[in-house]
Amino acid sequence: VADLCRRLGLDIVQFTGWGGPSLADPAHHDAFADAMRRAVDLAELLDAPMFTVVGHQQADGFSHADSVANMQAALERVAPLLEDANRMLILEPFNPVDHQGHFLNGSADALKICRAIDSPSVKINWDLYHMQLTEGNLVANMRAGFDQIGYVQVADVPGRHQPGSGKLNYAFIFDAIREMGYTGPIGLECWPDESGEAQAIAQLAELWN
Repeated sequence: VADLCRRLGLDIVQFTGWGGPSLADPAHHDAFADAMRRAVDLAELLDAPMFTVVGHQQADGFSHADSVANMQAALERVAPLLEDANRMLILEPFNPVDHQGHFLNGSADALKICRAIDSPSVKINWDLYHMQLTEGNLVANMRAGFDQIGYVQVADVPGRHQPGSGKLNYAFIFDAIREMGYTGPIGLECWPDESGEAQAIAQLAELWN
């Protein structure tokens, strides 16, 4: 993959470094640390600056507060490794509507974790689809959490289709993202609606420009 991307002039921005099992359970923290060492090696091979971490499935026997604290401990443990490698872990919260069974939804707990760790290498994968379904008030919440945003993902609501296909005002949202000073990549974690991929690309280009 790395060789092919170099030949084609493509950049890999991020990949999934950990999807589970749950970091609510400290029994998984050693495996997570090992996975982060492998993710750093892969990031260097792919020349990718960051990778996503999920792993916030609800675990039996752990309260919400304990789950958040245990996840924070797992991320804090690997922060020096990430800093030394100049790579970023981006923590992606989900939503409780169509991603049930997770303890990390919306921005509040993710911000609590990242601000407590206070590392340039532990930030948030700020997915606006998940944020809308969890808490809404997208622009104001994004401004409030801007210091911890490492990456932005977009999709519209409902249906997780391309921006401009649903009820979110993405022209306003994109203007706000630029006004905040975000200059990083924006990921399209969405599925084109029935209008097709070409129309989705044209719709997105019109909104961004």
